Amino acid sequence: MMEGSSSVDFNYSEKMEALEEVLILLQRRYNILRDVKQSTDELGDALSRKDDVSAELIMDMRQDLLGKCDLSWQEIYLLQEKGTIYKEILKRLVFSDLSSIHPKDRMERKLLEIRQHNQKLIKDIQEKDKAISMHIAKSQSFYSS
Repeated sequence: MMEGSSSVDFNYSEKMEALEEVLILLQRRYNILRDVKQSTDELGDALSRKDDVSAELIMDMRQDLLGKCDLSWQEIYLLQEKGTIYKEILKRLVFSDLSSIHPKDRMERKLLEIRQHNQKLIKDIQEKDKAISMHIAKSQSFYSS
């Protein structure tokens, strides 16, 4: 009987360890996304000032950040290779739709919260990108003077 309870403890601790690792990687991704948003805002400002030199430098820095963001997602995705517990956590808490997640404990709620912040940042970046693209398209239009 003691053997069974030790197995349960091990599974719980394994789950907590896996959740913590996923949380750390999602938090790292959040930090990168925050930097991408900041550089996107700076890019928009530089373009509105018609400061092409700054805009080019910011675009290079931003491209590096986007590369880091992509690598962070790959790192999260590759956690599946660490075992079943990681696959289950990633499938249920990271790769599923946010509205379908029902956290079971504090760690899962924290993970969900970070995912929500990441989604909001991604949406904000996409909206700013769209505005920048529209601004560039207008200024490069044949019909603009």
